Amino acid sequence: MRKAHYDTEIDFPPRGTFQGTNFMTPEVKAYYKRTIGGRVAYVELSEGSGFNHEPIYGVTFRRDGGGRLDPDPSKMFKSRTEAERWARTGR
Repeated sequence: MRKAHYDTEIDFPPRGTFQGTNFMTPEVKAYYKRTIGGRVAYVELSEGSGFNHEPIYGVTFRRDGGGRLDPDPSKMFKSRTEAERWARTGR
């Protein structure tokens, strides 16, 4: 099995990859294009506020056209550093 790795930060993913806005993390900070298991995946890093108004960060993974990865590695983080590391490397 081929390991996932960070490829590059991109301006925008292909149209239809991410649809709508997450109400918890509505502010998009970055998009990344990665190769996971030999296939291209797009990653969205976004920011918002938790229930106690603390900063939270979401990392969402999608295939071109909006398909989910299986298993879906999307996660929420309380640290931007951890969220960026997950978005770029999956670790």
